[in-house]
Amino acid sequence: MNGRVWQLLLDSFWQILLPGIRVTIPLTLVSFSLGLIIALLTAMVQVANIPVVKQIARIYVWIIRGTP
Repeated sequence: MNGRVWQLLLDSFWQILLPGIRVTIPLTLVSFSLGLIIALLTAMVQVANIPVVKQIARIYVWIIRGTP
């Protein structure tokens, strides 16, 4: 490839990358926050001694662990 093609690839790379980063970082933060909340609630339910709710939390964890 000649220099003009490389310059075109580099220019278009940054034009695609920056909008992607502006979407990816907030989405990552929101997903992490929601996942942390769900994980803490599930952990607190499993520590509690309410048999029905504890079993539901265990089934939820079993399903999530089995999801590829």
